[in-house]
Amino acid sequence: MSDFRLELVSEEGHESIDRIVSFVGADESGSFGILANHEPLITILSWGLCHLETADGATQHIGMPGGVLSFDGGVLRIATPRYVRAAESEIVLKQLDDRMKTEEEDRRHLREVLHNLDREFLRRLAQPL
Repeated sequence: MSDFRLELVSEEGHESIDRIVSFVGADESGSFGILANHEPLITILSWGLCHLETADGATQHIGMPGGVLSFDGGVLRIATPRYVRAAESEIVLKQLDDRMKTEEEDRRHLREVLHNLDREFLRRLAQPL
């Protein structure tokens, strides 16, 4: 059985996983699979879970908020802002949900800070020199 390597690149770092025999992901057109001798491919991954199986039969789940996937020469590369990887899909989904909640709270706080800065800027512009 032929295999290939997965290279995951995110803002948190780089990780390689060898001896992948199959990968299943999703893009705008739906789910698709990649085996070792797949034709070269480039696509934009949708938000959600991807699944891979290694030569020893282990399954891994990767959750991400989308990304760019390329496959060529026996190397599958995925660039994504962040990802979560685990053997259990429930763990991945929980971690993704927790990260999304944290990021939403961070965005809410940033909007509040920017609003306060705008208000202070306008207040100072209104003051006489």
